[in-house]
Amino acid sequence: GYMGCRMNINQKSFTMSDITDKVRERYEIEWAFFGFKQSDSMNRRIMLRRYDKEAINWETKKCYPLSSYHNKDILDFIERRRLIKPEKYGRGQSSGTNITNVDYLLWLRENFPSDLKRVYEAFPMVERLIYEHDYGED
Repeated sequence: GYMGCRMNINQKSFTMSDITDKVRERYEIEWAFFGFKQSDSMNRRIMLRRYDKEAINWETKKCYPLSSYHNKDILDFIERRRLIKPEKYGRGQSSGTNITNVDYLLWLRENFPSDLKRVYEAFPMVERLIYEHDYGED
């Protein structure tokens, strides 16, 4: 029922741990690597600082090689290696394709209106965010 989406009572909700377990099983791998950074949030900082070298959890066999990096470090690396830069929606830090991020929705409206229409069809309440942006009080 998120953002006006029709609720499917048969749909399972997975945690990051559930997904990790499924990937490990499917690809027969022992270790999992994540892009979490201490600079993401206070909770991430606290979690990652408990691990060996602030990046390795031997107990759960999870590794966080970007733990000590900041977004600027990663963007500099991408530029030096001439890799594809991540899309940036609006002025601030990108939050990916978060359908509740107004900058992302405005970017879709400007660049891919048919995709925005598909978002509206799947999540009808998202249209209200754009409406509030366009006509809301400042």
